[in-house]
Amino acid sequence: MMLDDTDLENGAMLVSPGTHTGPVCNHHGEDGRFCGVIARDTIGPEIARTVPCTGRAGSMSFHHVRALHGSAPNTSNR
Repeated sequence: MMLDDTDLENGAMLVSPGTHTGPVCNHHGEDGRFCGVIARDTIGPEIARTVPCTGRAGSMSFHHVRALHGSAPNTSNR
């Protein structure tokens, strides 16, 4: 659920379509501990295909839990 109006400037969620059907990506750091992040160099093509989830406050976005997703940086003053 979007708590504020969400656009590319204030860090919209980005989802890579179709990635939920692929392999499960490694979310562990070099030390073997879970860090919740995937190394960018392993998912470059998927990052290039992301779709932003934008909308007005109160809008909702649903995606498969295995779809690659992440938030863009907030470059706004909001």
